[in-house]
Amino acid sequence: MGTARRRADRFCFPRGASSGRPVRSSAAIRASAQGAERRRRDSAGSVRARLDAAMALHLNVKFLTGKLHSLDILASRTVWDFKVQVGHQAGVSPYQLKLACQSRAHVDLRDGTQLSEYGLQSGDTILLIVKQEESITIFVRNPKGGSRSYQVLPSDLVDHFKARVQEQEQIRTEQFYLNYEGRTLENGHRLSDYTIAPHGTIYLNLYLRGG
Repeated sequence: MGTARRRADRFCFPRGASSGRPVRSSAAIRASAQGAERRRRDSAGSVRARLDAAMALHLNVKFLTGKLHSLDILASRTVWDFKVQVGHQAGVSPYQLKLACQSRAHVDLRDGTQLSEYGLQSGDTILLIVKQEESITIFVRNPKGGSRSYQVLPSDLVDHFKARVQEQEQIRTEQFYLNYEGRTLENGHRLSDYTIAPHGTIYLNLYLRGG
């Protein structure tokens, strides 16, 4: 009988109780696991923040006149994004900017590429040339998913551009509106007012009948 009682006692007490170690409740185990998960997320967030900071570039932009501008931008942003930022600071249309780096050899920076592709480092100097307005290619996507390309000048009026779209799509201008990155292109404005990127896509939307 004493043997049976000892066996029962062995099954009644969790492992570790006989040695005097405290037994953790399921609530304590869950709280510990949740705390570990929070620490893991905080650590991951810190790593992402450090990576973003490491990817931030401090670049100098030099005009041919010798005038210098300094800007901060993420290496993951495109050359076009950088042109827009430079244009705002320098008071020049981004459509008239040509950028080049000379870290190793003279390389022109292409609008749709990421800055990270050029191996730029903080402190590098980008050469800037102001050029005459040139035509750019943009695309218009209709509700059916089809796209057409257009050669336009950034200074073209939205009204005139919509007339061209009407001719190509065979839809009257009062039946559709154009949208670029969440902004509706309004008559009386120029395409450049919407900072449409070269090879960017404008969406054609139909007005609802009876609306």
